[in-house]
Amino acid sequence: MLSYKLKSFVNHSYLPTMESPYHLIAESLETLGENFLEYENKFIYHGYIVKELSYLNMKQLKDIGITKLGHCIRILVALGLCII
Repeated sequence: MLSYKLKSFVNHSYLPTMESPYHLIAESLETLGENFLEYENKFIYHGYIVKELSYLNMKQLKDIGITKLGHCIRILVALGLCII
């Protein structure tokens, strides 16, 4: 079994690799648009991996620093989640 360790978050320069469980976050965000990639480090810093994203809600997105309402809604809708 592979052991995954996060690389340094100094200057928010973490780059996920294909060996990490986090690389799919960038791919998932990119499907929403290139400007959504700015949130990749927020998800990774707070320990989310792709399979956990379906448990998110509006408050949690705000808590991790995604404050643009339209972006929050698009993320939740893309995950198939109810936004009401």
